[in-house]
Amino acid sequence: MNDFFRRFLSNSQKQQKENKSVRDANSCNNKGSSMAVLGRYEEALNYFDQALTIDPQCILAWNNKGDALNHLDRPEEALICSDKALAIDPRNADAWCSRGNSLHSLDRREEAHNCYDRALRIDPKHVNTWSYKGFSFDLCGRRKEALACYERVLEIDPRDHRAWFGKGGAEYVLGNRQEAIKSLRKYLELVPPHYSYGIAVAREKLGELEGRVD
Repeated sequence: MNDFFRRFLSNSQKQQKENKSVRDANSCNNKGSSMAVLGRYEEALNYFDQALTIDPQCILAWNNKGDALNHLDRPEEALICSDKALAIDPRNADAWCSRGNSLHSLDRREEAHNCYDRALRIDPKHVNTWSYKGFSFDLCGRRKEALACYERVLEIDPRDHRAWFGKGGAEYVLGNRQEAIKSLRKYLELVPPHYSYGIAVAREKLGELEGRVD
C-alpha cells in the first residue's frame, strides 16, 4: 500500500470515529433534553454529562446542562457551562441567554441584561432571550418593559405559553383586567400539564379577575 492510500485510510478511520462520537454525544444530549422538558432536571444532567464525556466540544450539551442547573437553582455551576459554550462559539445566542439567566439569579441584574442584549444582537428573534429578559424586568418591577418583551415573543411565536403567562401577570399588575384575562386563558390553553405551579397561579389570578366587577 503506497503512502497516499495509507494516509487516506487513516484519515477515513479517524473521521468515522469522530462522527460516531458526535452521534453518541448528540444521542445523550437528546435524551437529556427529553428529561428536561418533563422537568426531570437531575436525570437530564446525567445525560448531558455523558454527552460531554464523549464530546467535550458539544456546545448543545453545555448549553442544556447550564439551563438544567439554572432550573435547579445552581447558577454558579450554570455560569461555568455557559462560559464553556462561549469559549467554543462566542456568537452562540443560547449561551449568552443562559449566562444572563445565571447572572440574574446571582442578583447581577445589569450584567444579566447585557447578556440578553448580546444574545438579541446575534439573533433578534431569539424567543428564549426575549422571554427571560421579560421575566427579569418583571422581577425588577419594570412591568411595562417586561410587557414589551412578552409581546415581542408573541409576534415571533403566538403559541409560546411562557409569554402568555408573563403577559397575563404584567397586565394584571398594571390593572389591565381584560388583557390579563385574555392572556391567562391563552396560557391555560397552551401550557403542558406538568407546569403545575404556573397552572395553579394562572387559575387563581383568573378566578380573581373574572369575579371582579369593574
